[in-house]
Amino acid sequence: MRYRCYKCKSFAQGGRIFEANEGEACPQCGAAGVLDLRPLDDVHFLAPAPDGPIYSLGKRYAVACDTKRDGLALFPGDAYSATGDAQHVTCRSCLTTPAYRQAAQAFRGLAERLAGVHGVTILPGGCC
Repeated sequence: MRYRCYKCKSFAQGGRIFEANEGEACPQCGAAGVLDLRPLDDVHFLAPAPDGPIYSLGKRYAVACDTKRDGLALFPGDAYSATGDAQHVTCRSCLTTPAYRQAAQAFRGLAERLAGVHGVTILPGGCC
């Protein structure tokens, strides 16, 4: 799971983001309390799909990493985020799909940022 540490001094980026198992402390500063660490929800990619199960604004979409999912929030209080903007996707599974790779090509520098932040490489042909 990904967390944001608000105790770390990297507030220029809104706190330090790191991956850890539930209950683990921040590897940089050791913070472990609920006031300092917040779990982050992944942002999934909504890919345009002519036969997609999600209908919005006159178009059909599918979640790139779960093409059969027929809605975003499936029950009250469900924390599920998705966007059609490739620049804001954080789901590691979505980042590796062909639909996402194709959309990411439209944004200059996005491939380089993903390689540094998520360890994902997008080659010019759209293949990882």
